[in-house]
Amino acid sequence: MVSYPHVEDIIPIARKAGEEILRYYQEKYTIWDKPDHSPVTEADLAANNIILKALAGISPFPILSEETKDDLRRQQSEAIWIVDPLDGTRDFIKKTDEFAVMIGLAVAGQPVLGVVYNPARDELHYAEKGRGSFLQVGSAKPLQISVDKSHDSSDVRLVLSRSHLKPEEIELAKQFHIQTMHSCGGTGIKMGRIAEGLYDLYLNMSSGCGEWDTCAPEVILQEAGGVVTDMFGKQFLYNQENVKRVHGVIATNGIIHDKIIEGIQGYLNKNTV
Repeated sequence: MVSYPHVEDIIPIARKAGEEILRYYQEKYTIWDKPDHSPVTEADLAANNIILKALAGISPFPILSEETKDDLRRQQSEAIWIVDPLDGTRDFIKKTDEFAVMIGLAVAGQPVLGVVYNPARDELHYAEKGRGSFLQVGSAKPLQISVDKSHDSSDVRLVLSRSHLKPEEIELAKQFHIQTMHSCGGTGIKMGRIAEGLYDLYLNMSSGCGEWDTCAPEVILQEAGGVVTDMFGKQFLYNQENVKRVHGVIATNGIIHDKIIEGIQGYLNKNTV
């Protein structure tokens, strides 16, 4: 029988990578543009090296990382690590304190373990399938968290991307009569805020997210009672040949999810030529 690591094995790795990221945070560092024109920094690559080396030391599973060339031989494995060493690179560059190390484990296409660590604020979200979702701030005792299901479709609190906001997302917010909107950096941080009960909905209608953007925070939100799908309501699968989330990412507190998907479909039907 295959033995899988537990979240307690991964938290120290995320923290170590976060410490390395903070070494660069207030210093000068090199920034490159990737082929898709998104930025990557020395901090991304340094954190990536730490994570890849540490994960290779605790399990034989392949690793899919945003900052490493993909090897499709990974699909021969039932289990796979899925890593974004610095989620929110633009926010790191802008010094907003809203970026995170994200390490997830998927088995048979499903996320089963996730760690999202924001080193600037020393905030740690983590979950393992069937064990609940937790938040630890600094050295305080970890607290189990859950979504707020008291907010239905009439008073939704929306969190949006700061760096990748699309006009369609604002139009949808108006369609849903949403009054409370907030933007912040990092997919993992946004989903973590929903898992904490601070927001109810995250809309991302772009095709730019990858498996590394959703694996770790998806299990954290699921274990807190939330739901994550694409904008057609389809659940995500992991360790796919095409790692992009081509139909966006919709994360909710669960209770509003079906109505949100229905509203998105209505919007798309009206606005598709």
